[in-house]
Amino acid sequence: MHAAEVVEVDVDHLTDADRRALVAFEQTMWAEHAPDEVSMAEEPALWLATQQRPNAQRVTWVVRAESGNAMAGVAALSLPATDNQHLGNVELRVAPPYRRQRIGRSLVAAVATRAKAEHRRVLAGFSWDLASAGELFACSVGGADRQVIRRSDLDLRAVDRDLVGRWLDVPSEVRERYELWPVVGAYPSDQYGAIAEIEVVMNTMPHDDLDVEDAVMDADWVAQREQQQAQSPGERWTIFARERATQRLVGYTQAFFYEDWPGHVDQGNTGVHPDHRGHGLGRRLKAAMIDRIFRDKPESFRIRTHNAFTNAPILAINNELGFVVTAKQTVWEADVDEVLRRVASA
Repeated sequence: MHAAEVVEVDVDHLTDADRRALVAFEQTMWAEHAPDEVSMAEEPALWLATQQRPNAQRVTWVVRAESGNAMAGVAALSLPATDNQHLGNVELRVAPPYRRQRIGRSLVAAVATRAKAEHRRVLAGFSWDLASAGELFACSVGGADRQVIRRSDLDLRAVDRDLVGRWLDVPSEVRERYELWPVVGAYPSDQYGAIAEIEVVMNTMPHDDLDVEDAVMDADWVAQREQQQAQSPGERWTIFARERATQRLVGYTQAFFYEDWPGHVDQGNTGVHPDHRGHGLGRRLKAAMIDRIFRDKPESFRIRTHNAFTNAPILAINNELGFVVTAKQTVWEADVDEVLRRVASA
């Protein structure tokens, strides 16, 4: 392949050919990272290629293969609008047959140029230990590893059900103070403000060496996220912990299920407000979700979750349940000017 031609595409108005090519690209990348899993269906592949973050602008670039309409590489830049306005979140991938042809450098040049124009000084992205090319590329453009995430799996067929029962059997004073509120699917719109107040707890997760600010989460943020969730291929279950006296939401946990990935469960966020920790709510929420999965989706065989290695409280819960590490993700950050300097001099 000659010099890569980088083209910006509008993912909201794709041609039929580009839509098919992006789906095929997502399926190819999935097969590399998850060779033992089911093949990715068209609907989740298209959703992954076009999903937006709340309160953010997404810009996407592609490099097409010389023959046909296949995508050799794809990069997306997400620009937060209400917080972290120094930052650009990047997802940049090159399909295996097209690596070592300077496609990645051409894409990151386009990303960094746009980030600079938008007055961003930091680019953030990630790589997996399942594909060494990502780490090598991140280092080559000036990336520094800022956080390591562990991907962990729980074999639901081997879970200690007695342990789950003990976590559900909380002291009477805790049961009297807190109730559980399960929600399947969309959240009630009149609760967006209350839900935002508890989702903000995710800002208390470890950020390690990341150059990030707290995310702004309010009712409008929840409304945007709910619109996006409605377009996703997964079904979401949420269990909230609510203080009876105040009706304030003080904790929650989420799980996601996919028709095209039977038996697999994605763990979403789990958090408890700092003022309400120390009452076993985290364990109770986790146990309540697993118990409901046992009852309502008994075909489920695995829960998969992602946590920073420094997130000791949630790792203690997960380790006790029996989660085992199956992969590692490294989060990289790079100075925009340094990226531009390196790609210009290469």
